[in-house]
Amino acid sequence: MLAVLLCGGCTTAGAAQPKATFRELKSGAYAASSSSAPQVILAADADAYRRIWGILIGSGSPPQVDFSRETAVFFLDRQRNTGGYSLEARSVAMEGDTAIVKVSTHAPKRGSATTQVLTTPFTVIAVSGAAIHAARWVDAEHGAVVAESAKKP
Repeated sequence: MLAVLLCGGCTTAGAAQPKATFRELKSGAYAASSSSAPQVILAADADAYRRIWGILIGSGSPPQVDFSRETAVFFLDRQRNTGGYSLEARSVAMEGDTAIVKVSTHAPKRGSATTQVLTTPFTVIAVSGAAIHAARWVDAEHGAVVAESAKKP
């Protein structure tokens, strides 16, 4: 009984966070840019979005984003030695002005035939909310932080 009274206002790290809606803009295995480590990059306006799209994704016109209501978030995995890898955004929760995005990394099945080519898996999503100042990529299966964006001023 005493423990209940003392911890009445306590919160835990696993406490529920408000969910945010999101939509996938594009995913693929062949980003125009490659990296030795996973990256998360925010685009909060149309100019930054087009510039980042051109650098990271490279091909095609970027899908429309309403920056008065959404923020674009780019997830770029590390360079892989074979094909068969992909990223999938699973859920988004908000922690203050930071979007916590659970992303699954899919790998080729052990022993499966894969293309022998360097690939850089990516996914780009639009998250509802124009007041997002940072994003954190969390491994959907293990809960570990994979990468974080720089904090927007």
